[in-house]
Amino acid sequence: MNSRPEYRAGFADRNGKLITRGSDIATDRKVTEAKAGAQDDRLEAKAVCPYRLPKVKEIGVGVRNMKRPVIVVDYNPQWPIIFEEEKAKILDVIGHKVVAIEHIGSTSVPGLGAKPIIDMIAGVRDLAEAKECVSLLQRHLGYIDITPEPGHSEWFYCIGNKTKPEETNTIHLHLVKYDSDHWKKHLLFRDFLRANPDAAQRYYKLKKELAEKYGTDREAYTDAKKPFVDSVIDQTQT
Repeated sequence: MNSRPEYRAGFADRNGKLITRGSDIATDRKVTEAKAGAQDDRLEAKAVCPYRLPKVKEIGVGVRNMKRPVIVVDYNPQWPIIFEEEKAKILDVIGHKVVAIEHIGSTSVPGLGAKPIIDMIAGVRDLAEAKECVSLLQRHLGYIDITPEPGHSEWFYCIGNKTKPEETNTIHLHLVKYDSDHWKKHLLFRDFLRANPDAAQRYYKLKKELAEKYGTDREAYTDAKKPFVDSVIDQTQT
């Protein structure tokens, strides 16, 4: 009997790799979704960042077509509890390398509605320590969305994790230089909104309006928020 070449059902991904099994397809999709999430999260983090960041690179057609809509929900009193639980897990793994971990972003402000994502900022001494933290968090806690920031001297990485396996990423951890301007401005913005509930509610109303207006265009959504953010930072520094 003549041997015949083996043909396997499947398709090639954008790198030419043959995807043959359901698990392969699922894995490839997870990687693509993770990259899409990292791109979106990077845009969101620009809002408080006082620096001009390098332009987000296009990762591929699959990523551009998987943009997630901006969804702003009412405040959830579980958010600070989720933060504390995740903080404890992180400190168990990299507590010997980080100087401090803080809850930032809208979910850190009582009563303020937000995208249901817990933003955390971990202060490290330098890029080398940030790289070590990323490796440890990948290995021990399953963090993904490894987004390096090569053009930024104070913001080293943005990485993501989930509170439940079936969810999209609900935890975003930003590894930054401790006590840098980037670190301080995130905390100034948070503390101002905590101390000024009226301003926090104006910010919530603005975010709801912009989410409805821009839909999946996260860059436009983030850019439209920036005047409000800048005005708050200016008030904290006068």
